[in-house]
Amino acid sequence: MQITPAVGIPEVSIGDSRSDVESRLGEPSSSEEGRAFYFDREPNFSVHYDGAGTVELIEVVHGEGAAEAFLGEIQLTFRLMDDVVEDLEIGGFTSRPVDIGRVYDAGFCVFSMASRDPSELVDGAKFDEDDERLVVEGVSIAPASYWRD
Repeated sequence: MQITPAVGIPEVSIGDSRSDVESRLGEPSSSEEGRAFYFDREPNFSVHYDGAGTVELIEVVHGEGAAEAFLGEIQLTFRLMDDVVEDLEIGGFTSRPVDIGRVYDAGFCVFSMASRDPSELVDGAKFDEDDERLVVEGVSIAPASYWRD
């Protein structure tokens, strides 16, 4: 799935109303206050709504057997964080560290909850199971101002 920084994904855009999203996608797999989860999609994603019911953030996550999130030709999810950061820097994207990943000035964030390890990657056989490098588990898309507030 392609992401567009500060805009969204093909299915959902920042600024869409909850009613518009649900009319296009149907009822979410589950929801909680201000957040809807679409686990029946590849890859899985969630939509965060502000108090007015407008999309303010979209998270695309890696799941078992799921498609991955891309920015152009750069695979963002289910790769080593260091490799993703390097590819994005080569592509001209600037970022700063946050507690669980990197926030990019263009309007997205790559993150890891440290629940995956490199040995799980497609080419995982080349990694030691004790390798503690982070694997990108998801990407959040929102306007750059979202992370500055």
